Amino acid sequence: MATLSLAEKLDKIKSPGLQSQKRTVVVLQAVESTLKEQNEAPTPTGYFAALLALLQQANANDIVNPELATPAVYLLDVITPYAPQPLLRAKFTQILTLLAPVLLLQDAEPLLLRSSIGCLESLLLAQDAASWELSVSQIGPRRAVAGLFEHVS
Repeated sequence: MATLSLAEKLDKIKSPGLQSQKRTVVVLQAVESTLKEQNEAPTPTGYFAALLALLQQANANDIVNPELATPAVYLLDVITPYAPQPLLRAKFTQILTLLAPVLLLQDAEPLLLRSSIGCLESLLLAQDAASWELSVSQIGPRRAVAGLFEHVS
């Protein structure tokens, strides 16, 4: 099976068959519109930055808005494997800080949890050996994995 390009995956999202995916389409269109208004090319880096900003809005005032967080994290999960690894390493702490409250939601939808874990997977795969040597007490890959295991146990 051939791997889809980012453009093909985004096109597939834009033509959903399910009513539940409509919000994701709206968020994707808003992100693309914002990129266009800012004269940014629709690159993985551009999408990544816009979706991070959106996830930050979804986590405002230490309260997670699942209606905004779910499509933002879902799209981040789609985009993150295409983002440059140096960017994922540089933004690891920021993204982990934004994903942690989402992963800790008591009544989180399965899609939100799956997407969060998928996004975390891409982030962890992008980390270099030095970051894996950080102790669990420091924000890094080992702490992320420990937190995930703690959450599921």
